[in-house]
Amino acid sequence: MGKHRVFIESTNDIRIAGVLTTPSKAGKYPAVLFLHGFLSSKESKKTHTIIEHLKENVVCLAIDFRGHRESGGNIQEITLTGCLDDAKVAINFLCDQPEVDYTQLAVYGSSLGGAAALHLAAENPDIKALVLLAAVGDFKDLHTGEFSNENVIKWQEDGFTMFDN
Repeated sequence: MGKHRVFIESTNDIRIAGVLTTPSKAGKYPAVLFLHGFLSSKESKKTHTIIEHLKENVVCLAIDFRGHRESGGNIQEITLTGCLDDAKVAINFLCDQPEVDYTQLAVYGSSLGGAAALHLAAENPDIKALVLLAAVGDFKDLHTGEFSNENVIKWQEDGFTMFDN
């Protein structure tokens, strides 16, 4: 098995960090792209646990979206479009790996990553499976709820926001 740190160029010259995990035996394998939620990372416990179970039979790529952890970009400027751009270059990078059977692609997305995964799968017919965990379904509802115009401006100014549970 190989586990390698990788860097992929996304839009606007933003460098996306990732971890590519490949099975130890030579051959062609199915592949899964992992997309994390807002303020999470490629090293989340959920992602790590799933990859540990898949690592001998599946090629796995977990990335940090722009503005997160080791990736370039500014967290205050994150958008779904930017995350989708990151997901597109990541799936292309994954398909270019010699161990990947690109006819057996899956995407796993959690929260914000779930929204990006859903859009990616809708645009890419090569993706055969989709796993969504607490995916954001409608950003419009978020914006009209706790993400009012005032809250968005405050979030951009402060660099963070608080939510009531």
